[in-house]
Amino acid sequence: MSVCLYTNTNLYVVGCYDKNIYFIDLISGMIKLKHTTEDIIKSSPMIEGDMVYCGSHDYVVYCFNMVRYLHISGTKTIIL
Repeated sequence: MSVCLYTNTNLYVVGCYDKNIYFIDLISGMIKLKHTTEDIIKSSPMIEGDMVYCGSHDYVVYCFNMVRYLHISGTKTIIL
């Protein structure tokens, strides 16, 4: 499990071995968004501006808008 805190909206972003990326409200503990990937997540989420990026073992980097809780895209990575 990997955790990242987005302070502008009081959200934790958590990537888990259950193949999900969770957006959890820091105050209430409620899950604001849950996105299922194809494989486990071992990498730490990264935040840039209002966007969060998280990689999965399905070779996809997922991108989310933190303000609107929207899944923007998933991009397959190339393994050399």
